[in-house]
Amino acid sequence: MKKESDTEKSYRVLLLWLDLNKAIAQARPADLNQGLSMHPPWTSGNANVQETWRRLTDPENLLALEQWLYQSADGQTADWAFKALEVCRERKRKTGNGGRPAPP
Repeated sequence: MKKESDTEKSYRVLLLWLDLNKAIAQARPADLNQGLSMHPPWTSGNANVQETWRRLTDPENLLALEQWLYQSADGQTADWAFKALEVCRERKRKTGNGGRPAPP
């Protein structure tokens, strides 16, 4: 299996951010109809937002998230990127083993 380059990892994280924005935009009308304000992705009750957040914070994205944050993020996106890094680091700490669950 070919090892993913740093550039490919960065593109993957960028695409995940775009997917997250789409998921939030699609979930938002339903939230507004229920009188809810837009929630940050880590507190969203929307399954698509939750799944995209889970994929973004996969420990394999740690380095690319760090690079993206320090090169590109600003404002609310930076706040969310910091939270994504926090979650990603915690997931990596819990699983050890490069983000994959530890063997039984």
